[in-house]
Amino acid sequence: MEIEFKFQIPADRLAALKADLRSAPTRRTRLRARYFDTADGTLAAHGAVLRLRQEGDRWVQTAKALGDGPLHRLEHNADLGPVQGIEPPQPDVRRHADTPVGERIARLLDAAAQPLVETYGTDIWRLARHVDVAAPHDGAVTTVELALDLGHVVATPAGSAAPRRSPVCELELELVEGDIAGLVALAHRWSRAHGLWLSTVSKAERGERLMAGTDAAPAVKARPPRFAIAVEKAAKGKGKGKGKSKTKTKTKAKAGRRTAPDGPSIQRAVVAACLAQMLPNASEIAAGHAAAEVVHQLRVGIRRLRTALRELDVLGPGFDPAWETPLVEAFRGLGARRDQELRAEKLGPRLDAAGAPPTALDATPADAPAPGDLVRAPAFQGGGGR
Repeated sequence: MEIEFKFQIPADRLAALKADLRSAPTRRTRLRARYFDTADGTLAAHGAVLRLRQEGDRWVQTAKALGDGPLHRLEHNADLGPVQGIEPPQPDVRRHADTPVGERIARLLDAAAQPLVETYGTDIWRLARHVDVAAPHDGAVTTVELALDLGHVVATPAGSAAPRRSPVCELELELVEGDIAGLVALAHRWSRAHGLWLSTVSKAERGERLMAGTDAAPAVKARPPRFAIAVEKAAKGKGKGKGKSKTKTKTKAKAGRRTAPDGPSIQRAVVAACLAQMLPNASEIAAGHAAAEVVHQLRVGIRRLRTALRELDVLGPGFDPAWETPLVEAFRGLGARRDQELRAEKLGPRLDAAGAPPTALDATPADAPAPGDLVRAPAFQGGGGR
């Protein structure tokens, strides 16, 4: 399981961030990758990725798939050894056999019954180093990889005369070892220091958008929480023949008993469902794609999260009250914008049809922050935690 944060970097903060990263020894590696899928995009449609990447002087094949939330990924890497000759290796799903992500991709490809084809690629220079941080609660050491990726994603869709490119300028923080709390604390620190904003858009998603000829994704709507249900195995009777307890004989036939999740598990599942709606929509808005439905769905997600933080606080460890203020500010700011747009969209045509004098219904106050500014604000990006 891969757990990481991916942040976009403002152009005017890149030099300072790079200097900060180089304050300790780093390694620089060129990463050239080729991505594969069926012709009709079976893997992409199910959130899975199959990649061959040249990392310096070695080839590595990677399989990825969606995990339990927007920041989790199933991942398995197969080292194919040193680069030999000019011909790259060919993808082979069997390299990921007996792994959860390998089995998932194999099932998808078996059902599709289509060969793999190359879809898009990346050319990235990565500057990276490991950082050891103390977890905020117990002081345990957590190791995190900081990786600055600069380069581009390139794709040539069928029928296109020229390749399409999407620039990459992002900082990834990946948990290598230890507690996720240490990763969160470090991500918070770097985000505030360099004005970063969280993005859920992977390089693979950038490639898919290039193939589709679109810059943005549709709004993500709410989905119900996924609760983990534990199953207790029934004890098996050991007795055979005469003189054995009837109780043991009956126990042997009992099925496993399903147990409901505890309070903290319910908290985590509900908050994860809220974030699964909020984070992709916030990523689009922060990148400048503030379509009305995307803004609306982010506000829905914020309202759900605020309700969860308030109503589920008694089920387990208390939530940090620092969450509330930035959520309220973003909700209200985005709401004011949306209300203005709806007035112009719904009321404007009716007034025109009635012959009313021109009215500036779509006028936005000069001091009103844009949706992207609200979402990229440091308070919203890291206003609270557990």
